[in-house]
Amino acid sequence: MKRYAGALVLLGAFSSAYAGIFGPSNFDDCVLESMKGVTSDMAAQAIYRSCRKKFPENQVKQNTRALTANELANLTGRGGPSGNYFSVDLLNSNSGVTVSQVTLMVFTRIGGKETPNYYDSDVTIGPNKTSNIFVKFLPGDVGAKYSWNIVSAKGY
Repeated sequence: MKRYAGALVLLGAFSSAYAGIFGPSNFDDCVLESMKGVTSDMAAQAIYRSCRKKFPENQVKQNTRALTANELANLTGRGGPSGNYFSVDLLNSNSGVTVSQVTLMVFTRIGGKETPNYYDSDVTIGPNKTSNIFVKFLPGDVGAKYSWNIVSAKGY
């Protein structure tokens, strides 16, 4: 009996850790996970707004497709490293397309060798709107320069 109880405890710990890897799957989970230890009303309001942005009300799952070359060309912005993250302010200049995913290529020097690295980011950028994207990335050598571009995107 003790063996089964120990196995259940381990299974419960594993499932909790597993769920935390992928983050919240809905608005309520987002709020509950983010509110742990929060005592400020201002912080609580910021968490509510952030979770609502991530999980809009009445969200309908859309069928996504790869953006065409012209639609991809209408995604522009500025970006650069910020610690262990690469930050991009992205403008979706398409008038009839909501962007739901982008793949960035960040090019830099790592270990003395010019290296491209690819990073996927799930986003929701409506037509003619902007959004900020942060991806955890592999920083280059000290003093390395960075260039980036969007190699693919999906939307609806």
